[in-house]
This record gives sequence, C-alpha cells and structure tokens, in this order.
Amino acid sequence: MTRNMLSIAIADDQELVREGLPLLLEQVEGFQVVGLARDGYEALALASTGEPDLLLCDIRMPGMTGIEVARELKRAASTVRVVMLTTFDDLDFVEAALSAGACGFLLKGKPVDRTVESLRRMAHGEIIYATRHAQEAFRSLAGGWRAQLTAAEDPIGYILTE
Repeated sequence: MTRNMLSIAIADDQELVREGLPLLLEQVEGFQVVGLARDGYEALALASTGEPDLLLCDIRMPGMTGIEVARELKRAASTVRVVMLTTFDDLDFVEAALSAGACGFLLKGKPVDRTVESLRRMAHGEIIYATRHAQEAFRSLAGGWRAQLTAAEDPIGYILTE
C-alpha cells in the first residue's frame, strides 16, 4: 500500500458486480479501484502490473477461475493479495482457496461495513475466511502436516489447529 491508499482490482464475470462494486468501494476513504477484469486471464494481467494491493476475485469465471488465478499468483511469488469474493459458501471452494494461497474468502451477501473492514485487515496482512466452513477447512489442511509430526511435536500441532 502506498500513500495510505488501498488499491483494489476486481475480477468478476457478472457486469453488475464488476461495475457496481467499484462505485461502492470508491466511496470508502482510502480505497481506490485500479482495475476491472471479466475473467481470470484479465485478472492475471491486472495483477502482473503490481499495482493492486488486493485482487477481489470471483471463484467461478470463464476461462480461468479465481482459484486458478490465486494459484498462479502464488506460484509466481506475486505480492498481490488475492481475496475470493463469492456467493458459494462451499467447503471444497474454501479448501481450494486456502490451498491456492488466497488471503481471504468473503461472501457477497455480507454487510458492506464488515466487508470493508475485512479488506482493510487483509491488506495489512491478516487472513480472513468469513465462511461457516473456515474452521473445518483449516483443520482439514492442517491435518496433512500434523500427520507428519513426531510425537513430541504433536501437541504443538494440536494447539495450532484448536
């Protein structure tokens, strides 16, 4: 983030979201929408400029999904933080977003003030998964590395996932 401005790019195949969300976010002090994308390929192009701090990505988009965008940016070691913004409160999507490296998972139907606060916090390094499946997804993914712990290390793993 530069000059206390949070730069945001939005990738969504639905025109209403893609055109309406910027009108809402630009009313928030310190937020600036720097780009719009209709699909995952356009989202990658926006992220490759390095301009956005956050990339709000719909999960389901034509050509390349938001999960695939997050995975590709993670592989490229991009500094752009990807936030899934979706209507799908689905465990498989939450787990996929976590695995892909998304810093957040927000539902489109949540109150605006909570969404704005979550975006601010994620821009400052927090990971926020505002979904009923978050705890289950974290435990599921943590189980993979917990299985590799020695007996002495296991209590540490228990504390981290509880």
